[in-house]
Amino acid sequence: MIRCSVKADSLALHIRWNLIGGKQCCDFYSYFLLKSLRDVNCGWEENRSYRLYGHLHEKENLAMFSMKDTIDIDSMQSENKEVL
Repeated sequence: MIRCSVKADSLALHIRWNLIGGKQCCDFYSYFLLKSLRDVNCGWEENRSYRLYGHLHEKENLAMFSMKDTIDIDSMQSENKEVL
């Protein structure tokens, strides 16, 4: 779960919603966030890339992500190369 922060928080990731438009979709590239999640022992390996999909709950100002639905991007890319 990721909660909305105050604008003055210099450590927060700031999303410029005006640039995203109506998609309400954005990418987070945070080594430290993913390292913290990996340390929870979710089975992720070091030096690999993972994708998480989440849902925004506007009323609560938070986004929720399912750890069960993570995708190993490196495995996907390897499989696509083998098909070609």
